[in-house]
This record gives sequence, C-alpha cells and structure tokens, in this order.
Amino acid sequence: MSFATKKKQAIEKLISILDLPKYERTPEQCAVLFDFLRRSTPVSNLTDDDVFRLCQYATHHTYNDGDLIFQQDDPASAFYIIISGTVVVTKRMEIGNIHLVSGDGFGQLGILKQQPRNGTASSLGVSELLSVDAEDYRQLFANQHELEIQDRVAFLHDIGVLRHLSEDEIRMMAEVCQERVYPPNKVVVREGDDGNEMFFIVSGSVTVVMTLIYKEIPRFVEITHLGPKDFFGELSLLEANPRATSVIAHVPLTCLVLSKMDFGRIIAGATLQALREYSKQYTPRAEIFRLFCEKQKWADYKKSLVVDILATKQKKRGI
Repeated sequence: MSFATKKKQAIEKLISILDLPKYERTPEQCAVLFDFLRRSTPVSNLTDDDVFRLCQYATHHTYNDGDLIFQQDDPASAFYIIISGTVVVTKRMEIGNIHLVSGDGFGQLGILKQQPRNGTASSLGVSELLSVDAEDYRQLFANQHELEIQDRVAFLHDIGVLRHLSEDEIRMMAEVCQERVYPPNKVVVREGDDGNEMFFIVSGSVTVVMTLIYKEIPRFVEITHLGPKDFFGELSLLEANPRATSVIAHVPLTCLVLSKMDFGRIIAGATLQALREYSKQYTPRAEIFRLFCEKQKWADYKKSLVVDILATKQKKRGI
C-alpha cells in the first residue's frame, strides 16, 4: 500500500470519528483523535489529559475551494485545526497572506480575547477541518492560555531590541507568536528562501551558515551560534530580501515565531529603528567572502608547504 493511500485512509478514519455525536466516541476512537491532535502545533503544550478532553469536543467540517470559513470582524465562534488541505488567511489593508496546512490551527485568539475576527480565512482547494466551538474551547483552555501568555510576555521583555514596545504591544506579540519545536540538525530557515517570519529562541541553540562559492565549489561557512533570547530572520523582513543564511538547530530548539504580517503590525517606530541599528552589526557577505578567501589561501599555502617538505625528504632518502 502506498504512502498516499495510507494517508488518505487515515484521514477518512479520522473524519468518520469526528462525524460521530459528541461524547459517544469510544476510548479507541478517542485514541485515534489523540494521535492526530498530539502532532498538531496548537495543542503541543497541552497535557495528555487536556488533549483527551479535546477529543470529546471536536467536530468536523468540509470546505470547498474558495469557501469562506469566516470573515474579518465576524464573531469568533470556533477554533480550527486543519486535517487536510490549505487555508489562506488575509487581513484587510495589509499586503500578503498566510497559508496554513495540515496540523496548523487558527481562530483561537478571537475566542480567548472575546473579540471579532482580525482576518478572513478561506479554503484553497478542498479542506477538511477539525473544529471546537468557542464556549467549549474557552472552558478547556482559557486559564492555561493566560499562563502561557504571561510566560511569553516575561520572555519578550528580556529581549533588548523590544524595549520600546508598550505593554499592550508586548502582549499582542505574545498572543500572535506561534511556538515551534525543532529537533537537532533541522534546517529552520534555508538560504535563498523567502523570509516571512522572525524567530525568537526560547530554548536550545542554532548554527548560522552561509554558502560561499570558492574555486567553483560551494563551501558552507559557519557564521555564528545563537542561543536563548537571541533572534534571527528579521533581516529578510526589514529588507524584503531572500534569506541570506541558513539556520540549523544544533540541539532541540523551541522558538516563538512572528509572522511577516504581525511583524508589520507591531514592529514600528523606535522598535523598528532599534532592529535596523542592530542589523548593522552583521558582517556584509562580501567581507565574509574576503575573510574566507584569506583563510583558505593560508590553508592552501600550508598544505602545499607540507607537500613540498615531504617531497624533499623523499628525494633525500632516494639519494
């Protein structure tokens, strides 16, 4: 059986369980939902007990290509996790959009803050969504969400370039940032890709790598290492350029990730200027290449010197 067939069957099984009446799902069926939810980003920080409770509240909806899931300023009536397909989120008066895929969640902020939707979500192609009604979601997660937001606010307060943000702006950033976890050796951002996010390291460390062409051969050069309370990815957002470097998780890594759209909403004024000033400390690519060439030439010279010395010794032995 092919991977695609297995995946399709797994999705069909998941949907058939979600279509059952609430509270009538067997423990075995809840275990299937649990496995899916446990791999989903929005519930990654929940306890197993909370995830099992969520299994009893969740339902299923299908949206066809172009269908609106909700519009900006609508009441926040449900939280969603994508089972399959793609959802596009746009915001009025803002350029660009966000594409969400299987395992991503959306719609929770409006519920917890009891505010209207701050964007419009629509289906790109056919999308199968798991949903939880607003009241059920509030009962499950309101207290935990507030504790997580408080932890994020405290963390963001310790990042120097954000010192000009107001309390409301820091809290807004804490609410819109998405937490992501990466295993060791995972490429977090790749050189040459579009830059649509800024990353704040909560725990773990990364290696920043640049590709240089030396003697027509690609060479991977370590630029620096970053750890907790460091950040990366802002340069592409500031300059609207592709990623200048790759960033690779060195150990298990947890980041708060700020989207391009939210970066544009929150980062302005003195904070934007602070980021621009901070970015001036980065060594230009041309200078990195010059230093690399000098180092490589010295290494090549030492290598040739050793070869010459060995050749001379061999010649003397021959005499």
